[in-house]
Amino acid sequence: MRERLIALFVGLTVAVLALSGIPRAYAVADLVHANELSKADRSADLIAAVITERASTGGVVTEVSLDPLVQRDESVEYVTSGGAVTRAGTLTQRPSSDDISVTRTIPGGGRLTLWRSGDVVEESVSDAVLPMVLLAVALLLASALVGSVLARRLSKPFAELASVADDIGEGRFDVEVPHYAIPEAEAIGDALRRGASRLDELVERERSLAVNASHELRTPIAALRLELEDLAMWPQTPPEVAEELRGYIPELKRLSAAVTQYLDTARDQRRASNGFGPDLPT
Repeated sequence: MRERLIALFVGLTVAVLALSGIPRAYAVADLVHANELSKADRSADLIAAVITERASTGGVVTEVSLDPLVQRDESVEYVTSGGAVTRAGTLTQRPSSDDISVTRTIPGGGRLTLWRSGDVVEESVSDAVLPMVLLAVALLLASALVGSVLARRLSKPFAELASVADDIGEGRFDVEVPHYAIPEAEAIGDALRRGASRLDELVERERSLAVNASHELRTPIAALRLELEDLAMWPQTPPEVAEELRGYIPELKRLSAAVTQYLDTARDQRRASNGFGPDLPT
């Protein structure tokens, strides 16, 4: 029961985290991606403004002039109106589809394209999502701990009630049944108290009936044995009848011994149920 309660508690926590955490993680990833795209737009606007100013003064745009304007993990490609291409930045090969790219048209002709590495975006997303993952793991561990404590507290009454039921099954009807704040456990406890009381009354009634019946049997048996002995010893009794009567006397003795043994057993059981040990032989 305890393991199932812990599993249920942890499962509910996982479900809540999945329903709330996964959409939030996607939202954070989209926010980070939008932030990186905004950075790329600002960088492209700045570089485009510098190129426009340099072109208006008759300056030449070179890789050396573009390098200081390019941030880490960015690359730019400037194509003049005449088709001349100038590249700068950290990317040595054509950017992949995962990279962020923005394009600006330069007044007077020409086109500027800026790429921001997709690895930087993924790293930013990981940095933003990592605290959420760590928080989810901490919540799972906390839920397992809290679930273990709650499961122990919830299962303890039922384990005690099972022990009480075993005691009642062994004939200890005077066992004390604790009271609990849990309604279901208290209902089981009430049922065990009523059942133990009824069983105690029933067993005591049957035991008393058996003892009384045995006492009632001992007197007639003893009287019958004495009558048979007297008849066997009576002078007017024929020898054959006397012999037959004497043959019944051992049977009556065995019956009387069986009744006596039953009475002793019933007495020992009654003393044991009352908390006393069996009588010592005298």
